Amino acid sequence: DEGKRVLMLEAGAVPSGVEVAAPAALTKLFNSRFDWSFRSESEAAAGDRSIFLCRGKALGGSSNTNAMLYNRGTPQDFQAWEEAGGSEWGWESLLKYYKKHENFDGPAGDFHGKKGPISVQHSGYKSPISEAFLDACEKLGYNPNDDFDNWKEAQEGYGRFRVTSKNGRRVSAHTAYLKPVLGRKNLEVVTESRATRVLFEDAKAVGVEFARVDTGEIANAYLTYDTKAEVLLSAGAVASPQLLMLSGVGPSEHLAEHGIRLVQDAPSVGSGLRDQPACLISYNIDGKNSITDHIFRPKSGKLRRTTLLNFALRGKGALTSPGCEQGGFFYSSSEAREAGRDPDLQLRFVPGRGDSADGVQSYENLGKGGHVASGVTFQCIAVRPRSVGSVSLKSSNPLDAPAIKTNFLEDAADIKTLREGMRLAEKIARQGAIGQAAGGLGRRTFPSELYGSLKMSTLAETPDEALDEYIRESVHSANAVVGTCAMDKVVDGELRVKGISHLRVVDASVMPSLPGGQACSHVYMIAEKAADMLINRDEKAIAEAETGKAQLRTVELKHTPAGEKLEK
Repeated sequence: DEGKRVLMLEAGAVPSGVEVAAPAALTKLFNSRFDWSFRSESEAAAGDRSIFLCRGKALGGSSNTNAMLYNRGTPQDFQAWEEAGGSEWGWESLLKYYKKHENFDGPAGDFHGKKGPISVQHSGYKSPISEAFLDACEKLGYNPNDDFDNWKEAQEGYGRFRVTSKNGRRVSAHTAYLKPVLGRKNLEVVTESRATRVLFEDAKAVGVEFARVDTGEIANAYLTYDTKAEVLLSAGAVASPQLLMLSGVGPSEHLAEHGIRLVQDAPSVGSGLRDQPACLISYNIDGKNSITDHIFRPKSGKLRRTTLLNFALRGKGALTSPGCEQGGFFYSSSEAREAGRDPDLQLRFVPGRGDSADGVQSYENLGKGGHVASGVTFQCIAVRPRSVGSVSLKSSNPLDAPAIKTNFLEDAADIKTLREGMRLAEKIARQGAIGQAAGGLGRRTFPSELYGSLKMSTLAETPDEALDEYIRESVHSANAVVGTCAMDKVVDGELRVKGISHLRVVDASVMPSLPGGQACSHVYMIAEKAADMLINRDEKAIAEAETGKAQLRTVELKHTPAGEKLEK
């Protein structure tokens, strides 16, 4: 609608470079200029460690920094969504929005779209070792699954995960949605400008205050006088609740502690954080056919020129793989299966290994160069976690990072899932097929067979307490942070902030639960659904929801008095 003007504020820059485009270059993105590099507070159940949380800082957000896997979960996952937001948030109603954004590489059937902007396909790179992982699963009697998003079938099974890529390159919200429309006259995109506060008149959102990242200069952007004009908050599950609280929408006592004027008491803002905890098990291999052997030179660890050229000129080769697109969804134990729920465990198989038991740190170290050992890794993920965390303020300064608590492993069910997942992974590793394809399976590197004073010759025989200690000291995030502005608690079924008019939240923070897959598919779905809400909203309902009739000012970028700057 050319009659509508849109101002988009982005704290980061335009995503660019091979590190964003090449799926395997994920190793270069952690703690980069495209990452907020959040860290949690000390986590009591995770060895009093701080958990690193990679969150995208660029146009397109975390779709620039994720592992690109596309898995939606199951229909059962959306029961909580329907309870929170109404029947329009049930899986049958949401399916059309998944199909709308998807360009699927297989038959459309009942559950896939073929004309959407998000390309969902199998990676073009096939590692012989990864194919051996599939063979091992077959020989152990697990069920094959060639489409984890076919909701007519059970999610359980092994197979190849699809990824959001096209011609070997990452597909993101920026490349798929924003970049093609940047020429529109009614769209203004302002990068390196960090939203610091939503502006209100009584309980009506009237604009946004933001700060230039380079100078700290503050400016305000105001809505036009239009009953439909709104502020859409899409800062993610860490920054969206932080911005609401900084603006006066949050738990009243918490805001008072930081001297923030209360606009709306919203006790649940920042609560309900869910993320998927992960741990890994890895082995050396005797052959030199890991994915890292195909990417890096053996001694220097520098990128192979032929590999880079193969990617740049043909969109092929090892750089087109995020490295973890083989795996499956499993029940970690008979008790998990008998509970009548969906699989509690996701395994991601990586035909390579790093130098740390912390999978995120291992990826980051790979990106720094140096000698890279040949090996294989299983990442075990509690894909439907029970532990619940939070986001709160450390101060009233918007440049200060918020206080994040993942509360990883606080619920005993999560650590049990990871523990039994490691044992299942070892069973697959030792089946024989992987060793044969890899030129021989060498010693287990993480957890090592002598872990501190504990002997772990086989994980099946290792006491639970020993495995739990390893998990607590190495648990890391699988990058699926959601739920901190949840439907029913903070926003309604139309994603409007309760008690406030002209303000919606449209990002992963509104999810009332975390489906058993990867979060990106749900964010695209939520965005498509929100777009329909904005197009089809009822003017009378909007007018009735208004809490005042004061005329709003026209859109302007209004600088505050000279010299006023925001400093950390």
